[in-house]
Amino acid sequence: MTFLTTRFGEIDVSEEKVITIPDGVLGFPGRTRFLVLDHFRDAPFKWLQSLDDPDLAFVIADPRSIKDDYRPAVRASEVSDLDVKDENDLAVVVVVTVPAENPLLMTANLQGPIVVNARNRLGKQLVLAASDYPDRYPLIPDPAPARQPAVAAAS
Repeated sequence: MTFLTTRFGEIDVSEEKVITIPDGVLGFPGRTRFLVLDHFRDAPFKWLQSLDDPDLAFVIADPRSIKDDYRPAVRASEVSDLDVKDENDLAVVVVVTVPAENPLLMTANLQGPIVVNARNRLGKQLVLAASDYPDRYPLIPDPAPARQPAVAAAS
């Protein structure tokens, strides 16, 4: 099937590539069908394009490419509706926010990962409220460090 998107134009969609997130992504409950698209071939970012809304696409990334010790504690009960047979089938991505006014201030939502069972393409967004992971983890640490005066003020 083909699908017309705002950002990518017309794309061919193979049914076996569609990810279904029955509860949607936080703030977008009616959008349940998604497709992962490459940003650039070897870029760390991808797009999670809604197939229910041609205007809706999220920048996503593998959280371990952002924070290599990212290991959220996920209880089996939190992903039981994904029909997980083998935990190695689970893929985890996080949504990246890129402010238009200053892309250097981009952040990743480590508190709300999207977990997908790669075997059956079912996914859900978790909320790790009891974790120490922030919902706005900076991808570029301190992009605008405070400048020191060239000359110290005399006292």
